[in-house]
Amino acid sequence: MLYNIKSGCGVVFPHRIFPIRIIETVFMSGIIFILYIRVLQGADLTSFLPQLAVFAVGGIKMLPSMSTISRSATQIINS
Repeated sequence: MLYNIKSGCGVVFPHRIFPIRIIETVFMSGIIFILYIRVLQGADLTSFLPQLAVFAVGGIKMLPSMSTISRSATQIINS
């Protein structure tokens, strides 16, 4: 069991639990959306892609921390 939920604490709503796959999907969708907008604007991608790559790597490094924060917030809400 991923979450230690005490009995009698009430109902656990699935929208309050954000597994790592949902966070990753939102993150990657955001990167693709930003890239799509920049292409539509006609921006110079040779200067934009390195900047986007730096932010993408930083975001990927933050994913485990975001998962831990989400898990801890869920435990606080359900305790």
